[in-house]
Amino acid sequence: SLLIGSNSTLIPGYPYVADVTVTGDATIEQGGSLLADGWGNPANSGNSPGHYCYSNSVVFGGGGGYGGAGGAGAYPCALGGGSFGVASAATSLGSGGGDIGGGSHGGGRVALNVAGVLSVDGLISANGTAGIWPGSGGGSGGAIALTVGALRGTGRICANGGMGDLARGGGGGGGRIVLDYG
Repeated sequence: SLLIGSNSTLIPGYPYVADVTVTGDATIEQGGSLLADGWGNPANSGNSPGHYCYSNSVVFGGGGGYGGAGGAGAYPCALGGGSFGVASAATSLGSGGGDIGGGSHGGGRVALNVAGVLSVDGLISANGTAGIWPGSGGGSGGAIALTVGALRGTGRICANGGMGDLARGGGGGGGRIVLDYG
C-alpha cells in the first residue's frame, strides 16, 4: 500500500517521472500531494515548445503545447506549440515555453498503477510553470496516467499549462490525464 499523509509531498527524481506500482490501496490524504510540477522539458525544448522572437528589442514568447496547443505571444512570430500525441495516452513530458531566459518548464509525468482503491483527497499534479521573464511563454502541462481498481475522494488531479507573461507571453497548453479503472 501507499500513504501520502497530510502535509507530505512525493516528488519524482530524475528523469522526472514518478512511476509507481501499488499492489494494494493507495491514499493521498487532504494536504498531501504527488507533484511533478515543472519537472518536464525546459524552455524552448520538448516535442512542441513555444517559439520566441524579438521585435524592436522586445521579447515575445508562445506557450508550450502537449494535450492542448500553447497560446501565441502578443506578436505574430511568437507561436505557441501545437498539441501532439494520442489523446488516450499520457506518456510524454510537457514542453517548455518560448523564452530567452530559460524560465518556464513543462510538467513532468506521473504513472500510478494501483491494484485496489486510489483515494485522492489531496493533490496529484503535473502542471507546467509560468513564464518568469518579461515576454516569456508558459510551459505545457505534463502527463498523468492512472490505472486503478477504483477511484475515490474529493481531491484534485491536474495537468495545467503555466501562465505566460501577462504583457507579451502566451500560456502553456494543458497536459494529458488518462484514467483506466475497473
